[in-house]
This record gives sequence, C-alpha cells and structure tokens, in this order.
Amino acid sequence: MLTVGYKKVIVTLLFTVMGSAHAVDELNSTRTGFGQAMAARDVEAIAQFFDEKGILVKQDGTLAKGRDEIKQGFREILADKNMRVQSVPGSSNTVQNGDIILRSGRWQLVDMNGKVQEEWFASEVFRKNAQGKWVYLIDNPYNKLPD
Repeated sequence: MLTVGYKKVIVTLLFTVMGSAHAVDELNSTRTGFGQAMAARDVEAIAQFFDEKGILVKQDGTLAKGRDEIKQGFREILADKNMRVQSVPGSSNTVQNGDIILRSGRWQLVDMNGKVQEEWFASEVFRKNAQGKWVYLIDNPYNKLPD
C-alpha cells in the first residue's frame, strides 16, 4: 500500500514538472514572437503580446495601462533608431504558479556597433489568456542591476 502511494507521488511530480516545462516552452514561443516584433519595431504587434489590461512600467516609473498606452510606451523605448534591444542569454529565471508566470532577466540597449549602452533587469508577469496563450500582464523592464 505504501508503494502505491509512493508511485502516485512520483507520477504527480512528473506531471507537475512536465507541465511546468511545457508552460516555459509556450512562454519562450511568446517571447520569441515578442522579440521579433521588437526587432521590427512594430508597436501594434508588440501590444498584442499584452493582456488587454496589461501594464508597462516606463523608465520614469509611470504606468502605461492598456494596449494603447503600451504602444506609446514602446514607441518611446524604440525611439532611437540607432539602438536595438537584446536579451542577455542565460540571465533569466522563470517561476510558474498555475496560469501565472513570473520571469526575470537582464536586457540591453545596444548601438549599431554592438556596444552595450545600457543594461537593465526586467521583471515580467505573464498569464494565460482565454485563448490559451501566455501574455504580459505586467512588464517592468527598468529595474537597476545590483552593484
């Protein structure tokens, strides 16, 4: 009887881990699409990766609420055509609780010569929408890096 209980625990743990891995894969797909929209500087496409009630924390600390304000916030981020945004590989951490994911990681503003001009630490909250897609609920990209 103890063996049966032990097997159930193992099976439950495996499904939990596999479910989390699947969610991270889905989130990576969302982030890839978001990255492509950023590279194309397509604020209409960028906004579609946000929940309708999503929030972007702008560099001055004010909140862009909803997709229309988020579009304007990304116009500001992408205003300098001589700069591009890039994630820092291996710097992210992802934690899932049901249909909510917290992700954190570093990103950089890089000039046309590949020189890093600014580096920040982003905190992002995603949730799974009614269509089963992961969307940004909160994007707080301008956290200072620890010294």
